[in-house]
Amino acid sequence: MKRSLFGVMITSLALVLAACSFDINNSEDEETPQSLIPVEAEFNIEEQAQPGDEITLEVEVTQGDEAVDDAHEVLYEVWMENDKEHSEMIESTHDGDGIYSATYMVEEEAVYFVQVHITARGTHVMPRMEVTVGNPDTTEVEEGTDESQDHEDGHDQNDEEDHDGH
Repeated sequence: MKRSLFGVMITSLALVLAACSFDINNSEDEETPQSLIPVEAEFNIEEQAQPGDEITLEVEVTQGDEAVDDAHEVLYEVWMENDKEHSEMIESTHDGDGIYSATYMVEEEAVYFVQVHITARGTHVMPRMEVTVGNPDTTEVEEGTDESQDHEDGHDQNDEEDHDGH
């Protein structure tokens, strides 16, 4: 009789544990973990300007449907076509609702490249766009313009780098 009661208790315990495990696994399958949703950036920058204009550099950072208001770093890098070695790094301000902005004076008639470096939630993304200032001669095309890339390696790369503005 003791063996039979013990067997029933063990079987009951196993069924309860299996049921708990089933509920936990099902709830995880219904939602994608936040860490698997990519951080994305959408520029809100005019693509045309005139020499001497101060342009607003603005990006909206999101993860899924959520605005990212806790980015570790958002830096704009700006350079003229064929002159990336003289790029300028500009710190942004957080305006709320996932918006990060800065201003930049475009002095010369040229094609400028704007690349934003965003470190947020264990991800580093670097989207890039062009701004045409005036009517530049665009017969020369910049080499190696496909430098934009995403890094999702689970750690903050900027903790390991020293940003000296270049």
